[in-house]
Amino acid sequence: MSSHGAGVAHRYSSPAPPNLQQRKEMLLFARVHFLAGEWDAVNPARLDRDLRELGLYGDEIEAALISAIDEIHPRDYGGQYPPELAHEDDIDGAEMFVFKWVSASRECRMYIKFCRFNDTLNLISFHKQRREPK
Repeated sequence: MSSHGAGVAHRYSSPAPPNLQQRKEMLLFARVHFLAGEWDAVNPARLDRDLRELGLYGDEIEAALISAIDEIHPRDYGGQYPPELAHEDDIDGAEMFVFKWVSASRECRMYIKFCRFNDTLNLISFHKQRREPK
């Protein structure tokens, strides 16, 4: 994971949820960076645990992330309103984007959380949804 230092958090700074266009932009940003292999794990040990639970290793990981992003629709946004801010040192203050969807490729409900910080895609979580939707 790269060290970001004092960086720039990508924020929409609105008390309302990110609008449809903002969600589309974040999904496109994630897709482009997953395709290029240009992303960081915020907490590598935690993400590794998530990936092992999904049975993903090595080259399978980026293929699964790309597949996931391709399945997600902007309406699958499941984050807080306004988006929760990250408090991890490397991404402090960045708005976290959460999506929850029914994955055809994984055959279950999935959860992904990521943010944009210093124009870097930072993956926080990627796993089966652990709680049933209300």
